[in-house]
Amino acid sequence: MPNVWLIAKNKRLPSARRPTVYCPVYDYIDLIRADGGACAESEVLGGYFLVKVRASVSTLQTIAADPLIIYVPLSKLDDPVSSLTANQRTVLRNVLLSMGYSTAELLAALPNIAQATLGQVLRFANNRRQDTTYDEATDTVNYNGPVQACVPVDLIDALVQ
Repeated sequence: MPNVWLIAKNKRLPSARRPTVYCPVYDYIDLIRADGGACAESEVLGGYFLVKVRASVSTLQTIAADPLIIYVPLSKLDDPVSSLTANQRTVLRNVLLSMGYSTAELLAALPNIAQATLGQVLRFANNRRQDTTYDEATDTVNYNGPVQACVPVDLIDALVQ
């Protein structure tokens, strides 16, 4: 079964007692498990998750069709980002900026994203995250709490083989 990396934007859990967000890849956990697959994730800045999934091609295609999930067409941490199309590299760069990293931070860490490996890009994205806070007046979950550590990319990679 193939392994893939995904970047997912959080989703609000409407049935929770207190406002809760989660990784939308878990909407597909029954399919992943039925395949005998696995997944692991790390919450990162801006309400995104880095996720590695092992599942059947059909399950991965179903997951990749979710509008909250970005399929990264590389599977190994040492895969070169240069093997992506220019458009795919732009999408990857834009999602890093959407997470909340500044252009200056991105350029300092990855001056030319095409010369990086997938691992370097994911480790940059996995730099930090902020805890959530809830604004009752607007019923909004915000990412403006204290900075939190992320689950290391190498651990996620090792958990899903």
